[in-house]
Amino acid sequence: MSTSIEREDETARAGGRDSFQGVPQCSSKTNRFDEKVPSSVELGEMDVATSNLSRAMAQQADNTFKETDSALPGIVERVQHDGTGPAALKRLHDLLVMREQELARLTGLFCI
Repeated sequence: MSTSIEREDETARAGGRDSFQGVPQCSSKTNRFDEKVPSSVELGEMDVATSNLSRAMAQQADNTFKETDSALPGIVERVQHDGTGPAALKRLHDLLVMREQELARLTGLFCI
């Protein structure tokens, strides 16, 4: 005699529609390791949350690159015009500090 969970596990192994990679999809049940099995609704919610997080991170990265790209031409022009002497490097350092404070997304600007 088999229990209902054993029957569901057999259905899952057989590729039944109630399976999610070999475990039942009912949120009120557990798998053979006593772990909660997410329901299809919970899986859908996790999918939406993951998608939203991915979009937000991509937008944050894009905005950071845009801000950096707007600052670089002025820095390059300054180095080309003023050179790399001690006084010019001091002015460049002051400019980089000022730009870093203006661009909240950046944690630092460095010349290598």
